[in-house]
Amino acid sequence: MRGVNAEYQEVLTIRNTVDHKSAVLDFRTLGKGLVKITNGLNQDCTVTLQGTTFDDPTGLIPADIDVVTVPAGETRYLSTDAPFSYLLCNAKCGTGPASGDLVLTWEFKKGSD
Repeated sequence: MRGVNAEYQEVLTIRNTVDHKSAVLDFRTLGKGLVKITNGLNQDCTVTLQGTTFDDPTGLIPADIDVVTVPAGETRYLSTDAPFSYLLCNAKCGTGPASGDLVLTWEFKKGSD
């Protein structure tokens, strides 16, 4: 997804303990990104903000930028000013949730904003 909209929202339904990757977002023309993580799951979830370079638009070999554990029913934020061409999130629960969703709301800003 190209970063032309000011906001993009993605819902991840998680029911196990494996990695769940978000869409890979194109940050090549953007300077800053913020992701609001709303945990509507009935389990805590660890979310890692990841970035890749210009030659990895599908996010196959991401680098970890920051990580946060989001308790069930709570909201946390991750952001970056790092010069990555593409950003994505990787979410994982220690115990498989039985209900709810994880909502990722991305906000994009140009370097001058």
